[in-house]
Amino acid sequence: MEQKSEQNLVSQSYSQMRSCAMAILFLRLFIGAVMLLHIIGKMQTYDNLVLEYPSILGFSPATSLALSMIFQAAFAAMIMVGVATRFVSLAMMILTLLTIVRMMQVDGMTIFVLKINFLYLGIYTTLLISGSGVYGFNVPRMGGKSVPNS
Repeated sequence: MEQKSEQNLVSQSYSQMRSCAMAILFLRLFIGAVMLLHIIGKMQTYDNLVLEYPSILGFSPATSLALSMIFQAAFAAMIMVGVATRFVSLAMMILTLLTIVRMMQVDGMTIFVLKINFLYLGIYTTLLISGSGVYGFNVPRMGGKSVPNS
């Protein structure tokens, strides 16, 4: 009887672990897709955006914007695939915080944009804590054990 309840408990633990892993996978795919859509929006308004984009590290505004979009696309792909998820999430958290600070200093920020940026911070924080999950490529396996497929 005890053995059966212990098996049931182990089965429930595996089920919960798989559910958490699926939630992390969904979150990674979701934020990656949102980031890619954001980049597409930047490309559609490139001519207007390049006129007001700041010069970063001495590069011209056009070069700074292009590099920004390239890095954001690479980071989005890395998050979606699950490679270096914690590092990329930390980098995106820092960039989001810098965006908030800069927009508050220069332009002022609408409540809508502020809420969106805080949502991004929440998602990046969650991914920083959780990592890529079981379905990522950089998951360290403890003792060679992983979540069973059953």
